[in-house]
Amino acid sequence: MGRLRLRPWSFSNNEEVELYWHGAPFLNSDGLWMIKCLFKRPHGTFREHIFPFGTLPYLRIGQTYIDGDFAEKIAVGSLYEVKINDFTRFDICKGFDFPRRLYAFDRPPAPTYGNLLLCRFEVAGVIYYLPCTEIVRSILAPYKMFANQILRPEGLGCFIENSSGYKNKLELKLTEEYHRDLLKDEMIAYFVWLKFDKSAESSWNSVYKNIIFDASQRSGNDIKNELRKGIPIRVLPPVKGPSTWTFRGLAYKNHRLILEITYRSNLEIPFTEIELYHPKLEKLEADRQPRYAKDPTKRSIDNKDVELDSTGQGAESRQNQNVVEQPPVMFNFKRKPRIYKKRSKTRRVYTGDVIVIGTKQDDNKKSNVGTTQDWVQGGSIPQIEFSILKMVDASLSKGLEEFLRIVEYIQTHKKELSLSLSIIPLPQFKGFSRYEDGSIRTCAIVRVECQRRLPCYIIEVGRADGWSISTLIIKPVKSDNDDINMIEGLIERLLKDLVCNNGHWEREFFRNESAYVFDTAKHISDQPVIRWAERIVEKF
Repeated sequence: MGRLRLRPWSFSNNEEVELYWHGAPFLNSDGLWMIKCLFKRPHGTFREHIFPFGTLPYLRIGQTYIDGDFAEKIAVGSLYEVKINDFTRFDICKGFDFPRRLYAFDRPPAPTYGNLLLCRFEVAGVIYYLPCTEIVRSILAPYKMFANQILRPEGLGCFIENSSGYKNKLELKLTEEYHRDLLKDEMIAYFVWLKFDKSAESSWNSVYKNIIFDASQRSGNDIKNELRKGIPIRVLPPVKGPSTWTFRGLAYKNHRLILEITYRSNLEIPFTEIELYHPKLEKLEADRQPRYAKDPTKRSIDNKDVELDSTGQGAESRQNQNVVEQPPVMFNFKRKPRIYKKRSKTRRVYTGDVIVIGTKQDDNKKSNVGTTQDWVQGGSIPQIEFSILKMVDASLSKGLEEFLRIVEYIQTHKKELSLSLSIIPLPQFKGFSRYEDGSIRTCAIVRVECQRRLPCYIIEVGRADGWSISTLIIKPVKSDNDDINMIEGLIERLLKDLVCNNGHWEREFFRNESAYVFDTAKHISDQPVIRWAERIVEKF
């Protein structure tokens, strides 16, 4: 998979800018849906950029971008968990409705974005704010194909030729509009959830309906003119039964701003079996006949950096799309459906010698430009799609379960110690940051306080895969070294080095930090909780 570089891009080379907020979608002069985005520069000023609406899955609030590509560094915010149920009540508010200390829209052109819409809900006395655009980006339209379709009246229906359900079995025949690159089991299961779960389908359909309704309320009969100005997305998330959400966000007192949803549990569809038909599902039959090609060296732009087309040209209709790397949105089903793909056609694949029948393409004329617009008749720009959904069983405490029992034991039996715990994700820029199933590897940070002693810190990295990495204990040498900003900076540097070092503590780092003493405790198989807890306490 390649990487995408956003275009247009008016910032300086290597300038780090933060995607601050999504704007309202609008129709351009060619009748194509676009979206404005607000970027924050290092010195605090803002600048807007406009992208095709199909780019939304790539645009994560709080993420740093350099030269149009997202940077390999921790995005703004921390990782949190919230449990949603049928009794959770949602309403719509604006950015100006939450505390300014949480997120500010006070410098031009940010005030315009403060009037955009969010979904608000309360759980256990904590008030959560979720941008409506993030509901679309991570829940309703996590792919370019879905994002382009959600702003059209036919909705998901254009992807289905016919369907029939009997008891727990669904027979589903898809149209060619549903691209064959999205025929993987996890993507089909998600699409079926969107279409056949009443809550999900209602939420999906409400996006376009609300835009048209709000435009008509503004203008009366001249709806198209209002659509050109831009209409904020207004939508509530689909909720059915209890669900755990993991998100990256910000906190201020009892307020939480959700910047990016990373995981949702317990999705449910009314089918346990799905029998799938698609025009491109074919049995491949090898044939040793020669293969004729105009340019045998021509390749897709997969695995290369792709520049987003900024000219507004239509996408070409092609069998293969260029898949762009994107940090995943994870989900799981209460009951994972079994999917049977029916291949009714056979296609011969010629595997013999290549016979060139045209002129080889000049390498200097090749272009790695792609578009997130939908294809049109006569379009010439290659399409881009995002690799985003991962079906996993994930939670913040994955791989930390045993360590959390240690923390609980120390809290219960060592009354002279005061412990405070937080769980954060590792920096997401190398393979060690995630488990093999795609779920995020997290770490626990425990602050340990005791009278007449300086606080100590314990760092435990998730080990769901049995990875051998010791528990780390950090002890400040002087009280001046316990400043919260210094500790946060130290831990951030430690975790970055850990990821860069493929999951091993960097001993050279320990030797160079004279303001702190570092100690480690190895994990011992089958060691009782009591003994492990005592070993850690001894390190203090």
